[in-house]
Amino acid sequence: MPFAKAPSGKIFYETHGRGPWIVFIHGAGGNHLSWWQQIPFFEESFRCVTLDLPGFGRSERQTLPDPASFAGDLHALLDHLGCESTALVGQSMGGWAALGCALIEPEGISRLVLASTLAGLVDDTMLAELVASHDLSRPFDERLALAPDFPARDPARTFLYERIAALNPTPTPAFIRSLVALRYESGLERLRMPIRFIAGKRDRLFPAKLIGEAQRKLPGSDLVTVEGCGHSVYFECPDEFNRAVLDFLAGGGAPG
Repeated sequence: MPFAKAPSGKIFYETHGRGPWIVFIHGAGGNHLSWWQQIPFFEESFRCVTLDLPGFGRSERQTLPDPASFAGDLHALLDHLGCESTALVGQSMGGWAALGCALIEPEGISRLVLASTLAGLVDDTMLAELVASHDLSRPFDERLALAPDFPARDPARTFLYERIAALNPTPTPAFIRSLVALRYESGLERLRMPIRFIAGKRDRLFPAKLIGEAQRKLPGSDLVTVEGCGHSVYFECPDEFNRAVLDFLAGGGAPG
């Protein structure tokens, strides 16, 4: 099994397909398996990388997962792979890793997709609104990552989502608080690559309104909102998600 050394531990990863690089970074309820509806779609034209951030899935970590370390861990994986230019797709928690990695070496990132994430682009008002709508002292409920009616509409995929999430340790309240409090405020002007945000209209974790506010902090970026989807657009509405990403990679969307 392929592993890459990173500052926080060993990262498990997989590669699929040939062509330009695209790296998919999972959220707190996911791991490399989360992208099973994306890889068959993209591997025909891209060299796709999926991974487990340290402390998730098959990856190793000596201490508890720390959101502040994920950007450096992801950058170490790109170095290990020899990626000189890659697109990054960061889902939820993975958005913090993706944006942080882009800030470390902007010239190495060709395009950036930030899906269902605030990606560290929060201010005090946004954080207060988020805290007011969620009890951050309680354990993470993975069903909040799906639209309210999704379990009834698609029990099979709901079961699969929960089984994939069960391969990780349950994110603690302290971990979630440290994630949403992590901010990227300096160096944003160095991000010259095209950037697209994707939001689910029915997202109960990071409402589309807040994602829109985060998107406006990156001038020149754009936002695609998907009706009928909750927090996990990539999982609930894969056709819409894949089209939004592919169109963006092909040159659509906001210029850098």
